[in-house]
Amino acid sequence: MRILSLSCVLFLICRPVMSGEEVPWNDDYVRWCLYPHSDELEDYFCVNYVWNYVRVNVEILSFEPVILVFRDFLPRKKVDAFLADIKEKRKDEPKRVFPTDGSPLKFYPAETTMQHNEGRGATQVYEQISALIPAIDFTVSEPWQEPEFARS
Repeated sequence: MRILSLSCVLFLICRPVMSGEEVPWNDDYVRWCLYPHSDELEDYFCVNYVWNYVRVNVEILSFEPVILVFRDFLPRKKVDAFLADIKEKRKDEPKRVFPTDGSPLKFYPAETTMQHNEGRGATQVYEQISALIPAIDFTVSEPWQEPEFARS
């Protein structure tokens, strides 16, 4: 009896996700996805689908080269945890000093490189991206590279 009750609860919880109901996007940047636009952007269109019980919003900007934009892809909490991992790792890296005496400057971009499973936030982001984009094998991809820009 207890298993039956649990299965009924799971059905009721998952039912709205599995129904195929269209959920309107609420992002101002993709407002024109919902309305017709000129023919000069013939490759552009928007798609949303459910994968692993998560709604994925994709804008296809171009087919050649392939340019995809994922909207509302990661929850803010996971992004903040990822950024906290980067900030923590940057504390341990050597600081870069640029010459101020007029000598020629060779610019080497400062960046933080982090393995996919190096921190808790990085692991959460990696696992969600791997689950929601199964067509790409992220296990063989390069580590995260976060450039650091000087404020001006």
